Amino acid sequence: MIAVTVNNKRITLKTSWDEITLADFFVIQKHSKNVYKLMEVLSSGEVTQKQWKQSREVMAHAKIIEAIQFLTQPMGWEEMEVPDYYVLGDKKFNTSGSATWFSINLNPSAYKVPKDLGEETLAQKMVLQRRISQLFNQDGNMEDAVPWALAVYFQPMYTGEEFDEKLAADFMEDVVMHSMAIQAYPIGFFFVKKSIGSANWRRTELAMSRPQRRRRQKSTKSGKSLKSL
Repeated sequence: MIAVTVNNKRITLKTSWDEITLADFFVIQKHSKNVYKLMEVLSSGEVTQKQWKQSREVMAHAKIIEAIQFLTQPMGWEEMEVPDYYVLGDKKFNTSGSATWFSINLNPSAYKVPKDLGEETLAQKMVLQRRISQLFNQDGNMEDAVPWALAVYFQPMYTGEEFDEKLAADFMEDVVMHSMAIQAYPIGFFFVKKSIGSANWRRTELAMSRPQRRRRQKSTKSGKSLKSL
């Protein structure tokens, strides 16, 4: 991270993929051509998209330009090696009994990545396959199933409770999306590929039109719009 001044406000900017959460990752993929939205993500929302747009410092500030260039680096997300462990943040309960979730920087724990999904429960497999099917039918893109895949297989490990779809959904929003993309995405995509294979759903890839496949391949690379800066 680096510290910069924008609109007379001192903020920090994320400057590498190691600092990008899974939630950040999907916003970056969706808004890869919107520099101001990307800047909002990199500033962790300290400066909004509208504020960046009205700022005079963005294009004139060499430090900022240099900092965001990492988004133009090809990453090959789907070819990354699958880590042996998935690091997730801790949690605590407040006086009302509801959970407050921390980022992975606070009391992180490492959970072993299950490589043989045949040992997991039938309920987990069926829920993930259904989610993959739903997401594919929506936009022909299966990468959106990555957070679900992580939630389905890590919720029981993290919570110490049996798999529950509602609990997994909460876990996905509150914990998974705040994990680091550079380790989370390869694990989740591995689960998605395994699920597709185990259900003999390779036809979903074949069913994609060429433009859809091209878009999905491009979406796993870094933002393209910054190359014009």
